[in-house]
Amino acid sequence: MLPQDRQSEIMKQLHEFKTVKILGLSRELNVTGETIRKDLYELEEKGLFAKSMGRNSKQSKLRDKLH
Repeated sequence: MLPQDRQSEIMKQLHEFKTVKILGLSRELNVTGETIRKDLYELEEKGLFAKSMGRNSKQSKLRDKLH
C-alpha cells in the first residue's frame, strides 16, 4: 500500500472515530508501527491532525475542510 493510500485510510478513520491507535492501524494496514508513526508525523506536519496525550486525533479545522 502506498503512503498516500495509508494516510487516506488513517484520515478516514480519524474522521469516523475521532481517534486512532497505532497498534490497531498497523495490524489493519499490515505495516509496522513505525510506518504508521511516520504517516501520522507527515499528517501532523500538514496540519491535518494533532497528537493529544498519547492519542492521535483530528483537528477541528480538518473537520471544517471536509464539510
